[in-house]
Amino acid sequence: MAIFMPVSEILQLSYSIDWLIRGIIEVKGLFLIFGDPASGKSFLAVDMACCVATGLDWHSNKVQAGCVFYIAGEGNRGYSARSAAWSVLNDTSLDDAPLFFSNNTINISDPQSVIMLNDEITAMTNQTGLLPRLIIIDTLARAMDGDENSSRDMTSFVQQLDQLKDLHKCAILLVHHTGHSDKSRARGSTVLKGALDGEYRVTKTNDGTVRLECTKMKESEAPASMAFKLTDVQLPALDDEGNPVYKAAIECIDYSEPARPSSAGMGKNQKLGLSALNELIAEQQESQTNDDPDAVWVTVDDWRKHSETKGLIRQRFNEVKKSLLDAELIIVDDQGNVRANEIEPS
Repeated sequence: MAIFMPVSEILQLSYSIDWLIRGIIEVKGLFLIFGDPASGKSFLAVDMACCVATGLDWHSNKVQAGCVFYIAGEGNRGYSARSAAWSVLNDTSLDDAPLFFSNNTINISDPQSVIMLNDEITAMTNQTGLLPRLIIIDTLARAMDGDENSSRDMTSFVQQLDQLKDLHKCAILLVHHTGHSDKSRARGSTVLKGALDGEYRVTKTNDGTVRLECTKMKESEAPASMAFKLTDVQLPALDDEGNPVYKAAIECIDYSEPARPSSAGMGKNQKLGLSALNELIAEQQESQTNDDPDAVWVTVDDWRKHSETKGLIRQRFNEVKKSLLDAELIIVDDQGNVRANEIEPS
């Protein structure tokens, strides 16, 4: 097989993107949704899975129908109720849908496990006569062997994913967690984000609104942010005492911009600490050519030292840092770097 192609042949390739879910997920792409626990990310993944398996538009976005394989890290027990609730809410039967949930997690880092997975996917698609369209891995952490913060381990994991999607010519959707401190990014090595064709962040507000925001789209314009809510659905079944059974399903609602964190109500020490941090960031911005404000970070240690020169008592620094984190006025990453969040003026 030739290594290179002349540009004349490259120019003959289609410019259009082959969408699995139009504007959201590409065919043969590697995508990720990430969020905090209980943010609604698995409900969104199930929602996408059911739409692709039935051919139902995903909230007005057309889909290519086909087989969906859902690798459930904690087993498939909870997905029975979620699938039933989706069916009722969307008035769409799943009885004959080519949607398959794993009995337990699969170690994608293990080549032998992947061989078994490939064989079963091939057998089931041959049986249904339908193309494999989507593999969902929920969650990444349970399907990966090794350290997700290790670039070497993550590179090996991504290589297995690439082989999986290339073999079956389908999309892969990973469900993952946010960073331990920096909630604006997915947890683990940046090797993962570099390999993605698209990435979505899921957040849930105190009033229960679930927001889906695109944080990376490699080959096209990022889609508009969307909002959802979890709705209790009465299932066509009774519990062991004869009472109605209600389970949640997700439905789309009108999107509104989230309220930005406000500095109003901060105490003297919090204002002093935030002011010191902004001074350091301003100095960094003046000394670099990168125009991306999110690329400007300072170390927590430098921030502490500068805060002390501004009059903050050393023993109060950790208290100030925690209160600013809780108020979402700062972001601290896993490497001990910090930046101010965009805030409304007080």
